[in-house]
Amino acid sequence: MGSVTLGALAANRRDRTPKGAFTPGEYLTYDVKFGFLHVGHGAMLLAGIDTVRGHIAWRAVFTISGGTLFFKVRDSTMSWFDTASFSSLRFVQRLREGRYHADRDFHIYPERATYARNDKPEVPSVRQPLDDVSFL
Repeated sequence: MGSVTLGALAANRRDRTPKGAFTPGEYLTYDVKFGFLHVGHGAMLLAGIDTVRGHIAWRAVFTISGGTLFFKVRDSTMSWFDTASFSSLRFVQRLREGRYHADRDFHIYPERATYARNDKPEVPSVRQPLDDVSFL
């Protein structure tokens, strides 16, 4: 059973920080336990505001670290989403799970309903994407 801690870090607000549901520095942390054994921890952080292709975007960072003596997990994910529409604009994932390693970099173009993965040509997206932010 995992435990969850909610909190907010003091963060410098920039003039371009939109008013609304989020504040830079908000975070969520959790511990992962298997029975009484602590096997890892994770964090989700609203790191701040960036500009992605001219869009003002929130940057969210997700990290997971843990494992056992024989299997380690070190995953990180960064996601940028438009502050006005909440549309995903970019998604970068670095997975390190035992011997499995993967690096993914998606550039998402909601205005064209396309995306590009790892610098490959754009391909059509789905009509109604389910963004990471929808789970918050």
